[in-house]
Amino acid sequence: MTPRARNTGAAGPAPAPTMTDTGLLAQLLDAWAINNRINLVLLDHISDEAMSATLSKRGGRDVSRQFAHIHMIRVSRLENGRG
Repeated sequence: MTPRARNTGAAGPAPAPTMTDTGLLAQLLDAWAINNRINLVLLDHISDEAMSATLSKRGGRDVSRQFAHIHMIRVSRLENGRG
């Protein structure tokens, strides 16, 4: 299959829909809330011993550091306007 060419017409390409036009913002916020709720449940149910567990043979992140990494990526994206 060959990709279809976009019909840009005389006025150029149509503007991309905004998040509010398509309900995408609401869907993203719902997905984030679900993911956050699952992460909080996981944190509540992981024992202290399990938080220090890792499968890495080379000194990779343990479970607590994985959660810290997720948090820091979220913070970074929010601070940089990419979240």
